[in-house]
Amino acid sequence: MIAVLTGDLVHSSKMSQPDFNRSVQAVETFIADCTDKYGAQGYGYRGDAFQLMFPEPQPALNAALQFKLALGAGVGLETPADCTLSLAYGEGTVSESGPRSALGEAYVCSGRNLDRAARGSIHVAICGGSGDEEMGLLCEFLSHLLGRLTTSQKQLLHSYLESGFAEHRVLAQQLHTSRQNISQRLAAIGAELVRDFVYLVNTRVGG
Repeated sequence: MIAVLTGDLVHSSKMSQPDFNRSVQAVETFIADCTDKYGAQGYGYRGDAFQLMFPEPQPALNAALQFKLALGAGVGLETPADCTLSLAYGEGTVSESGPRSALGEAYVCSGRNLDRAARGSIHVAICGGSGDEEMGLLCEFLSHLLGRLTTSQKQLLHSYLESGFAEHRVLAQQLHTSRQNISQRLAAIGAELVRDFVYLVNTRVGG
C-alpha cells in the first residue's frame, strides 16, 4: 500500500504575482522535504497543483496537515494561503520517474476525489475499503475545524503535529511557555481530536 496526496492552491488566480510565487515555492519546498524525510516522489503541475506519492503510507496524513496549516498560518509567506488536499491510500506502482508515469488505484482515487472536494477542504480515502461514508463525514468535521482556526492556533497545531504529538510539557518547553497554557490552547482547538484522527487512519492503513 502507498499513499498519494494530490492538491492545489485555493484562489491562486486571484493572488498577486509575488504571493503566487511564494505559495508555489512553499509547495516545492514541501515536496522536497517529503522526499528527504520519507522517500516521497512528487511534482507540480498546472502552476498551482501538485501530486506526491509516499511509498510508506503512515507519514502522509501528518505531513499533509502540517503543510495545510503552514500555508494557512502564512509560514514563509507574506500573505496566508490555503489549499485543497486529497489523500488516498491504496495499491499503486512506484516508478523511478515518479508519479507522472505511475499507475494504480491510489493515484486515480486521489485525483478524482480532489476534483470532487470542496475548495479548501482535506479529503482522506482508503481505496477499496469499507467505511467510506464515515471517513467522509470525519473529513468534513476536520475541514470545518481547521477552517475556523486563527493564525496563532494554526501555528500551535502545526507545532503539535510536527512534534509527533509530544506531551504538553515537552511542547511547552519547545515553545517557551507553561504546560497549562499549552494544554488549554490545545483543548480549545480540538488538537487531540486531530491526533486521534491521524492515529485512526494510520491504524486502518497498517501503521
